[in-house]
Amino acid sequence: MRELGRVTAVSRVYESAPVGGPEQSAFFNAAALLVTELDPLALLDALLAIEVGLGRVRRERWGPRTIDLDVLWIDGLAFDHPRLRVPHPHLTERAFAMRTLHDVAPSARDPRTGAPLTLDAAAETQALTALDASL
Repeated sequence: MRELGRVTAVSRVYESAPVGGPEQSAFFNAAALLVTELDPLALLDALLAIEVGLGRVRRERWGPRTIDLDVLWIDGLAFDHPRLRVPHPHLTERAFAMRTLHDVAPSARDPRTGAPLTLDAAAETQALTALDASL
């Protein structure tokens, strides 16, 4: 990750139940705030290459995986492309994404509306367990 830019913040690690997809083990979730010169698609390609390097094989949508790296949010940028939407289209629906984003960028705003991206009641209904150690 450090080869892609400068990591300026890292969230705590949270354990959560999987959302959608087949029966599978709990996930461990974290976020990093990265300052990078890469454009959104180049960043996505770099993250996908890291996944492959760590042994990820895509077999089924939302299925079990060794790692999943996503672009959740880019400060001040709304990006819509068939391969990538930023902010992540399900960001505000998933407590594990909102909690980790809030850890690294508590004043994050939706670039389309300017509204703060807050930990709302819907996202907070999903159980998360904060682990003691951070990344």
